[in-house]
Amino acid sequence: MYYCQWNLNKSWFVTKKNQIIFIISSCHRRKLSCMQKDVKGATPDIPYKNYDYTLVQGACCENVIGYIPIPVGIAGPLKMDGKLHYVPMATTEGCLVASTNRGCRAFMQTGVRTRVVHEGMSRAPVVRFPDAMRAAEAMLWLGESENFEEVKQSFDASSRFARLIKIHPRIAGRYLFVRFVAKTGDAMGMNMISKGTEVALQILQNHFHDMEILALSGNVCTDKKPSAINWLEGRGKSVVAEAIVPANVVENVLKTTTAALVELNIAKNLIGSAAAGSIGGFNAHAANIVTAVYIACGQVGIHLPFMARLKMQQERLSRTWYFNGYFQFCSIPRIQPKMYAAVIA
Repeated sequence: MYYCQWNLNKSWFVTKKNQIIFIISSCHRRKLSCMQKDVKGATPDIPYKNYDYTLVQGACCENVIGYIPIPVGIAGPLKMDGKLHYVPMATTEGCLVASTNRGCRAFMQTGVRTRVVHEGMSRAPVVRFPDAMRAAEAMLWLGESENFEEVKQSFDASSRFARLIKIHPRIAGRYLFVRFVAKTGDAMGMNMISKGTEVALQILQNHFHDMEILALSGNVCTDKKPSAINWLEGRGKSVVAEAIVPANVVENVLKTTTAALVELNIAKNLIGSAAAGSIGGFNAHAANIVTAVYIACGQVGIHLPFMARLKMQQERLSRTWYFNGYFQFCSIPRIQPKMYAAVIA
């Protein structure tokens, strides 16, 4: 059995009363989990001291018994849009930070240019009608501009930031999946768009009294799962990035040539991914890099399926005048991820 040991002085207990109560509850859960004779685990080895549990209490985790420390490395600086950025990465994958740092070095001379080309978080409830004709009627009703404005007015009134930009209904017999797409400001916005969707469904139900709401999410959103609709339509922020890398940098930093790099990208990232039936995974390993950045910045890593959606394109140029003629070829990776991004989280 595992017992917690405490060395607490009175003043610390008084000033940190709420935190102490939470830690004692955590300690009690640890003891209970170890009292189960038929249950084996590593609970006693999970660290629990020296952590501010008020950050998670009633916010982002339940039945807390401790925490798991993850190493955080730093890559960079990355020259992006004319500014230098250091990139924190929380990971236990060896060489990931080192390889990312080498990529930052390759971009240091010319930099990376980025642009958000599409923005829209989605939530798609599933509703049911008495028959398919009635479902089709509701689908056509949503397609009318004046009806969209009615729904949008109620949707937008539910939040200070959420703004409905389009509705994409999909019919399957008696079932109708209504994909609401909205801008959510600097937040990922799942809570605000879910709230707005509930309000919008009430408007729809006022016009179609025989409509039955089955679930607020009908998996056409699509949330936390790979899907073609997210790759084609986007979910969150779609970004395009571009970098021009001189041939001498490719040779000295990446230890290869532009011709070999372009050929490998076509054979592996494009043809290989297509042969595997990949949906948007036309890259080498975008998911682990983005996930490491997300975790290091305090964001959830549950959206890993979307972090893998990135298409890498490379071209070989022979414009020797572009950089005053000191190189002959360059490669241009165009990165187009479709992922979630919460600027404020």
